Amino acid sequence: MASNFRFQAFGLSQAVTVGASPSTVSLSVLNNTTVTQMVAGGTYQTSAARMVNLGSVAVFINFYPSTTVSISVSVTNGMALLPNTDRSFGIRGQPVLAIVSAGTTTVQITPGEGMNG
Repeated sequence: MASNFRFQAFGLSQAVTVGASPSTVSLSVLNNTTVTQMVAGGTYQTSAARMVNLGSVAVFINFYPSTTVSISVSVTNGMALLPNTDRSFGIRGQPVLAIVSAGTTTVQITPGEGMNG
């Protein structure tokens, strides 16, 4: 079901350092120092992720259902998240994020529901 309301955070945010080598991030379990929070368990799963590119280079992302499928992301086949911008993405059923950039930057990822308002 699509959400047509302002983004609401469901869990802890995490900062991910992104570089030229592709990496993956699980949006199911987010860690913050000593706290681990499940955000995709139960009958009410996280349906969106808000991402903020805090750096000065674009980030390219793709979403996947699990790490057992073939995961690929590059600066030519990923969705662009431009520098110093934020975006909410619908992720229901696609909790693995593959991410890469042409340089080094930091992306803040927050699980939740809804879209940018």
